[in-house]
Amino acid sequence: MAVMRWDPWNELALLQRDVNQLLGRPARRSDSLIPPMDVFRTPEGLTVRMELPGLRPGEVDISVNDGMLTISGERKLDAGVAEDAWLRRERPVGRFERGFGLPEGTDPAAVTADFEAGVLELHIPAPPERRPHKVQIGTGDETASETVDVKEQ
Repeated sequence: MAVMRWDPWNELALLQRDVNQLLGRPARRSDSLIPPMDVFRTPEGLTVRMELPGLRPGEVDISVNDGMLTISGERKLDAGVAEDAWLRRERPVGRFERGFGLPEGTDPAAVTADFEAGVLELHIPAPPERRPHKVQIGTGDETASETVDVKEQ
């Protein structure tokens, strides 16, 4: 009696072949453009660094809406190269959008940006410190009034 050994890698290769036939093309990695981003605290607030090699400042949009900072843009395919001339193309192209919430109380007009050597750097100043506000309560009598501390929850 012949004994056949089971090879799990062979099973995986057969499954990959079936999936490739079903989809009509080989499985490959996604070419979506998600630029890497670092965010860190400084004594002045937050600093954001995003790698955007090959882009110019005019091809990047930075906006703040409802406390959400959004960085978006598009890396386009090199127009001077015909599609069939490519031997290898590893740099992803297309639109990208990254965003994150700003600390409450941040002034969007105070956010600044620099772009150098393919790295976008944003400086987000810390919001002013919140302090309790005292409100005077009148009693209707001009001579008597009372002060109450009001604290944010």
